[in-house]
Amino acid sequence: MQLFSRCLSVLREYLEREPEAQYNLGLKYEKGEGVDCERAIKWFHKAAEQGYAPAQFRLGWVYADWSIKDSATRVEDEYHLGVTYDTSESVIGNDVEAVKWFRKAAEQGYAPAQFRLGEICGTGGAVDRAEPEAVKWFHKAAEQGYAPAQDRLGDIYARGDVVDRRDTEAVKWYYKAAEQGYVYAQFSLGKMYSQGTILLNHDFAEWSQMYDKALKEGWYVDQDVAKAVKWYRKAAKQGHAGAQYNLSKMYEKGDGVDLDFVVAVKWYRKAAEQGHVYAQYNLGEMYESTSVKDYAEAAKWYRKAAEKGCTTARHSLGAMYENGRGVDLGFVEAIKHFRKAAKRGDRDAQFLLGVMYQYSRHDDLEAANWYHKAAEQGHADAQFRLGWIYANDRVDLSSSAAEEYYEGRYGEKPSKDLARFIVEGVAKNIAAVNWYHKAAEQGHADAQFHLGWMYARGWGIKQDSKEAANWYHKAAEQGHAIAERIPDYSST
Repeated sequence: MQLFSRCLSVLREYLEREPEAQYNLGLKYEKGEGVDCERAIKWFHKAAEQGYAPAQFRLGWVYADWSIKDSATRVEDEYHLGVTYDTSESVIGNDVEAVKWFRKAAEQGYAPAQFRLGEICGTGGAVDRAEPEAVKWFHKAAEQGYAPAQDRLGDIYARGDVVDRRDTEAVKWYYKAAEQGYVYAQFSLGKMYSQGTILLNHDFAEWSQMYDKALKEGWYVDQDVAKAVKWYRKAAKQGHAGAQYNLSKMYEKGDGVDLDFVVAVKWYRKAAEQGHVYAQYNLGEMYESTSVKDYAEAAKWYRKAAEKGCTTARHSLGAMYENGRGVDLGFVEAIKHFRKAAKRGDRDAQFLLGVMYQYSRHDDLEAANWYHKAAEQGHADAQFRLGWIYANDRVDLSSSAAEEYYEGRYGEKPSKDLARFIVEGVAKNIAAVNWYHKAAEQGHADAQFHLGWMYARGWGIKQDSKEAANWYHKAAEQGHAIAERIPDYSST
C-alpha cells in the first residue's frame, strides 16, 4: 500500500510539472471513454498556463466551438472553469477567451492557431475585422507548411479583394497545399488551370493592355487542361464532388482527355450520389441523349436534381413526362391530374405545366400564364422563368400592362411621344428585374446571376456595378458555373 501511495504521489508531481502530459490527459478526458469535459478543460488549462502551445490552441477551440453551459456545481478552485459539455443545450461560447488562447499559441509559432487566428481576424466578431492582419497570420502558418493556410492564401490571391490579385501567387500556394494532398487546394488548382486567367468585357485594345499588364505584374496564368485534369483527378479520387463533376465534363467533351462517355458517367455518378445538383442533371442528360442511353436512369437523376431546385432538370423531367420516356406510362395520364391541381391553385403543378408548355409544346404565352400563377404564390423557379421570358422578349405585353410596369419604375406614365415598342421593351426589362429580384431573394442562383447581369447593364433598373457584383457573388457562392468564372465581380 505504501508503494502504491508513493507511486501515486510521484505521478501527481509529474502531472503538475509536465504540460505535455497534462495536455494528453485532457485529450483522454475529451475524446476517450467516459468523456468528462470539465476535467478535460482543467488539464488543458494547466498545460496552457505553462505555455504549451497545443493546449492553448485546444483551449481556444473549447471556448470558440464547444457546446457549453455554466455548471450549477462549479468548483471555484478549478480556475473558475466550471463548465460542462452538453450537446442538448444551446451554445454559449466565449469568443474573447478563445482569441486570447489562440493568440498565445499563434505567437509561439503554432501553425494551426495562426490559421485560426487569421480566420477570426478576417471575419471579425470577438475582434474588429482586420483583413491585413488575417493575411499576416495566414502567411505565418502557410510558411510553416500548414496546408489549410496555404489553400486560404491561394483563395486570397486569386480573388484579389484583400491584396492585389496575383494568379501566379495563388497557383504557388495552391500547389504547396495540393502537393500535401489537401483536397480543396487540388480542386482550386484544377480550376485555375482549366480556365486560366480570365479578362472579361473589354474591347481588344483594352484587353491587350490588361494582358500586357498581367504578364508584367505576374498575375496571368495560362490555361493548361492537362494539368487541370491531373489535379481534378487527384481531388476526385479523394471524394471532392466539385472535382468529380468538373472531371466528368472534361471526359464528356474530350477536353484534355479522350472523349469517353462511360468514364464521364462514372464520375458524374460519384458527384451526383453526394448530392451535387449539376452532376445529377448532367447525369440525366448523359442517360437521355448519349450512347449510354437509359431513359429510366435519366428520369431518376432529373427528378433528384429537380427536387433540389434545378430549373433545367424540371424542364427535362417535364418533357419526359410529356413523352412518356423513362417514366411509368401512368405519369402521362397523371399530367391531366396536374392540370386539375394547377387549376385548384397548386403552385408546383402550375410550374410544371409552364415547363411543359414552354419546352414540349413551345408555347411561351401559355407557359408564361402558368408561370405567373405559380410566381404570384412565391414559387422561385416560376419567378425566374417568368423573368427570363420577359427579358428574352418571348411574349408581348398589353399596352396597359406595359404602362403599369413603366409607371411603377419611373413614377409616371410614359410620354405619348414614345413609340409603343420602346415602352413595351423597357417594360419587359422592368418586369424581368421584378421577377428576378423575387426569386433571387429566395436564394435562386440563376436568378441572382441574371439580376446581376441586369444591374451591370442598366436594363430595367438603374445601372449599378456594386449591386451587380453583389448578386454575382451570391450566385457564385452557390456554385453558379458562369458567376464562378468572373474573377473580379466589380468588372462587368
